[in-house]
Amino acid sequence: AINLCNNMNIWGQIWPKAVYLVCNYSPKGNWWGHAPYKHGRPCSACPPSFGGGCRENLCYKEGSDGYYTPREEETNEIERQQSQVHDTHVRTRSDDSSRNEVISTQQMSQIVSCEVRLRDQCKGTTCNRYECPAGCVDSKAKVIGSVHYEMQSSICRAAIHYGIIDNDGGWVDITRQGRKHYFIKSNRNGIQTIGKYQSANS
Repeated sequence: AINLCNNMNIWGQIWPKAVYLVCNYSPKGNWWGHAPYKHGRPCSACPPSFGGGCRENLCYKEGSDGYYTPREEETNEIERQQSQVHDTHVRTRSDDSSRNEVISTQQMSQIVSCEVRLRDQCKGTTCNRYECPAGCVDSKAKVIGSVHYEMQSSICRAAIHYGIIDNDGGWVDITRQGRKHYFIKSNRNGIQTIGKYQSANS
């Protein structure tokens, strides 16, 4: 399953609008027609044999100070079903759950200008997170394609065209898509793209 998290906590840093992949091999979360997760209230999946209660949305055994940590037999499952009922987040005095703000964006992203192209920054098989400035709609940097963008395209203007960010700027995560046979022109979100009818990397 592919999920979008508005604010994901990665080792103490908050990543806004993070997209992440979850692989559920067993139980049947990845199979056609099966949802990867069961919906329900917190602690609704505490094991009945455990006979505990619920405290701070975690399964809790009455009469002990510890949270439920299941002892499971080894199987070839990637993600065991019981492991989903407890949270390993350690709360500290500085932890404030009512506040959800970005602490340092410079460590999480590279700041780029409106003119920076995918080929200038996106090398190898993986690409990074980029921070685009405001005002890129008015830039003259070219964008080639729609949905998939040719590597000579402006990172920020392609993101505006696709609808990931607007003219106020923001963060963009980029993934290479490999070679495409052609790129179609279109006009979206104030950006006119160029068509290209020869094979190129995207």
